[in-house]
Amino acid sequence: MKSPGYPTTPDESGFFSSVLWVGKVATMYGRGEREFSPFDKKTSFLPISPQHISGVYGYNCHNIMTIQLIKSYAQTAFGQVHYRMTPTRAGMPVVLLHQTASSSAMFEEIMRLLGDTCWLLAPDTPGYGESFDPEMSPSIPFYAEVIYAMLKTLSIDKCFVFGHHTGAAIAVELAAAYPNLVRKMILSGPPLMSEAQKAQLAAGLRPLALTENGDHLLPVWQRLRGRAPQAPLTLTHRETLLTLRADRYHETYQAAFDYDFAGRLAGLTLPILVMAGEHDTLRASLEPTFALLQHGEMRVLPEAGTYLCDLQPDLVADILQSYFLRP
Repeated sequence: MKSPGYPTTPDESGFFSSVLWVGKVATMYGRGEREFSPFDKKTSFLPISPQHISGVYGYNCHNIMTIQLIKSYAQTAFGQVHYRMTPTRAGMPVVLLHQTASSSAMFEEIMRLLGDTCWLLAPDTPGYGESFDPEMSPSIPFYAEVIYAMLKTLSIDKCFVFGHHTGAAIAVELAAAYPNLVRKMILSGPPLMSEAQKAQLAAGLRPLALTENGDHLLPVWQRLRGRAPQAPLTLTHRETLLTLRADRYHETYQAAFDYDFAGRLAGLTLPILVMAGEHDTLRASLEPTFALLQHGEMRVLPEAGTYLCDLQPDLVADILQSYFLRP
């Protein structure tokens, strides 16, 4: 049997598994695990085109197959900061700051979509991903200072910034503390929270207590699955592992609660776009945040939620490109 319009490869039983194979190849290239070759020398795969993968997997595979992201470390006075970066280093760099308790992995698809035309840089916040762990409880100004130090190691003295949730708070502090650094900014799901919102979130935060039988693992999965029940299981799995790695993530939430987001934001004069998915957990913060801006715009993204960077990467990529690259 053969699926019309798709390349095929025989499996051990002699049947053809083209759709599964295409999905596997798309996943492999999506992760940047190997260079594209029209044939696999071990199994004699037939040629595959970007259109084939796009049709099955739903991504712009021209970019996915050609953009190989760089992963590296910046040595700062605070510790080593891990980051992902596109190979293109032309034009104004765009710094992408992730939410808690994720990592720069949440930006990979966006980076591949824009990486052939834009210089994008996504650090792991200290305590997350593969960056160093702070010795003391962190603050939003501390995070901003570390990101600034990392940018200095790359000789970056001006940039655009996109921040999502906690990343938005760090972006605001970065612009406020280093006014010559940030030229434009996008805040996605800005964390301008009422005292009631903070209390509700704080009630569910507690240090991760390890148990002999692993009972501490399931609640993390259930909480993250409940946040986006329609998301692919692979996304929930990734976020669960990142949360377990960031066993002090509750300290970052507290840092966001303590930060004067409204006061620091109100003092900024640079162009700022605030946006949120209509189903984002911080959707209610959008209008109050917009009201504080001196030079701002606002967008509500239909059908998008907390994980819009993973689930609607084309949409976010278009917004970044149109806002940051327009005159």
